[in-house]
Amino acid sequence: MPADDAVGGPAFPRGFLWGGAVAANQCEGAYQSDGKGWSVQDVLPRGIQGPRTQEPTPDNLKCVGIDFYHRYPEDIALFAELGFTVFRTSIAWSRIFPGGDDAEPNEAGLAFYDRVFGELARYGIEPLVTLSHYETPLALAKKYNGWAGRELIGLFERYCRTVFERYGDTVRYWLTFNEINSVLEEPFMSGGIDTPKEELSKTDLYQAIHHELVASALATKIAHELIPDAKVGCMILAMPTYPLTPHPDDVVATMHANHANYAFGDVHTRGEYPGYYLRPLREAGVELDITDADREIMRNTVDFVSLSYYSSLCESADESKKARHGGNIFGGVANPMLTTSQWGWTIDPQGLRVVLDDYWERWRKPLFIVENGLGAVDELVEADGVTTVVDDYRIAYLNDHLVQAREAIADGVDLMGYTSWGCIDLVSASTGQLSKRYGFIYVDRHDDGTGTLERYRKKSFHWYAEVIRTNGASLDAEGRGNRGLPVLAGPSTPWPGMIDKASSSRRQTRRPRRHRGGSAPPGGESGPCGASCCYGTLRPRAAAPDPVTTPDASPPTASGRRPRSVTTCGADSRRSTWSCAPRPPAPSRPWRRCGRPRHSSSPTGCTTPVPTRSSPSSATWPTTSGTSSWSATPQVCPPSSTNWPTRPPRTRRRWPRSSGASRPGRWPPWR
Repeated sequence: MPADDAVGGPAFPRGFLWGGAVAANQCEGAYQSDGKGWSVQDVLPRGIQGPRTQEPTPDNLKCVGIDFYHRYPEDIALFAELGFTVFRTSIAWSRIFPGGDDAEPNEAGLAFYDRVFGELARYGIEPLVTLSHYETPLALAKKYNGWAGRELIGLFERYCRTVFERYGDTVRYWLTFNEINSVLEEPFMSGGIDTPKEELSKTDLYQAIHHELVASALATKIAHELIPDAKVGCMILAMPTYPLTPHPDDVVATMHANHANYAFGDVHTRGEYPGYYLRPLREAGVELDITDADREIMRNTVDFVSLSYYSSLCESADESKKARHGGNIFGGVANPMLTTSQWGWTIDPQGLRVVLDDYWERWRKPLFIVENGLGAVDELVEADGVTTVVDDYRIAYLNDHLVQAREAIADGVDLMGYTSWGCIDLVSASTGQLSKRYGFIYVDRHDDGTGTLERYRKKSFHWYAEVIRTNGASLDAEGRGNRGLPVLAGPSTPWPGMIDKASSSRRQTRRPRRHRGGSAPPGGESGPCGASCCYGTLRPRAAAPDPVTTPDASPPTASGRRPRSVTTCGADSRRSTWSCAPRPPAPSRPWRRCGRPRHSSSPTGCTTPVPTRSSPSSATWPTTSGTSSWSATPQVCPPSSTNWPTRPPRTRRRWPRSSGASRPGRWPPWR
């Protein structure tokens, strides 16, 4: 698809779907309202970090969630304000069939999702619906041992037919199972398997996986029959795995770890089990019950592959180096090259590009990022009279990941869209906490259950709205998020875009764009007075590095010519403090300039230090007759009517060879 860069920067493809994602069990609440039955989530008050209970308990925050069940109109209006074109949610299976195997569906549950999808349609937001998002009905877990029982294939088929027939006119995008490969590590939460993990046999686990894969293919087949224009995808928990060392044993261990996750996508996109998946089962003596009818159903492949991405892992053949990360779905080995979030999840934006390129080259199916985000502790503050959260850390995280997604698109990946996980704060699936917040919208509820449930826009709310409005063109490609330019710590810190003498005396890096009006140059690069004529401290000519030629954004002169380039000495390349001084009048013959823009006086004038001849000082300016000393004394910038010289006479001269610099081109530079 062609990219839309009309806004002024590299953008995402036209028609790219922007939005957010939630799950019914983590936000709806109303766990037993309007006939809803219990799900496995109702007995996991601490997520995967604690034991299950026999029934819902008051400390289980998911029982109330963020009360999306009653507040969805308010929340969807906020999503529309953000500019969402897609919203991912799930249907709670136990809200439609409270016991999982009921003879008739629960009409009150069906009516609730009618209202939700109708509200989304009112704002032009496309629903993306997950059929099963870690919410197997608890009754099926206890009666059939979850997906270890073949009976669940038929029960899931009936549930799918019910919702396809009911919502086929309003929902076009469907996902079958959320993070289907997570059943390898969390069989109860992901697969509803009631047998404790430590007692679960390999045969039962992989038989349950087979049942889920058959049910997913069957749901895809039914959706295509009942909703001809439906797009059905699978959903993979993407955690790219790197070898901890280049030792071949670590490389092979990494290959096996990746194979375990590839298999789920291979089956969904190719319609059969890969050999690398069956071999270890065969060698372990695991015999799966796979019928001919199963093989026929599995040929119904998905239309696209969706994925969640939060972090990457390392793998090692040395078992002693493996440790389970707190809150992580998968284990692996900590990557010593990466930082981590407050919950121990490694932060690896480039890993997203790696996994997108890898999946695209492997499956050649359109991809959809349906979960990505940063869980962090947020603090409400008052800023300019508004209650908000200043979450620059989240802006930086999302910016850097979206930049890598854009890089993957440039690599040729067909990426359909992006939905940030937990676009509104919700209960964490892995820890059962509300303090682990992901959203652009703060929800006033806390881990102890207190709070008003009021909603507040965070700083990231406005940032993401601008990203959507510009179709990604507003992203900071340098990976600084919304943190602004780096703070200069001292003379050893190079100013961005200037010459780096330490690495190469001839290398020219990109200089910040010149500013010609307004109160400050782009990026905040102005002097303390804020005037566009001010740029920085005058430095002695002797301290200047070799000259380079850079583009100039100066307006045309009176004759209509626009300068082609300007020679700068980069004297301010290592400055750490500001002192304002406009450029003095141009001398009568060529001379080397520092990298400040030529003087552009304000119509009203401003008070700035202006160079005047006086006693010697630490700053000098080159002139036609050697070097004169200058000092700064407060004066008033001249009004705009003053005729300042804009260039020396048009005399063709050779580049001064004595400077030791290479000739940049024609001299003077505006010829």
